[in-house]
Amino acid sequence: MIKLKTNYKLKFYIAKKIFVQMIPDRKIFGILRGYDQFLNLILDEGFLIGNKNKKFLGTVLLRGDMIISLGSY
Repeated sequence: MIKLKTNYKLKFYIAKKIFVQMIPDRKIFGILRGYDQFLNLILDEGFLIGNKNKKFLGTVLLRGDMIISLGSY
């Protein structure tokens, strides 16, 4: 079995607020609680940002194949 080596610098963003842009034009803010080698993210206190509204999501699991970009907020 091949062991996958993660080269993500996401460990520096654990417990910090991040911004995630996803494929179907969704923008989500939240506190990064965890991630894995497939870039699946767990966000706490997540918010979905729309055109004029902001919807509280709570704890969210984001699939890595749907993520376009992410960064600190």
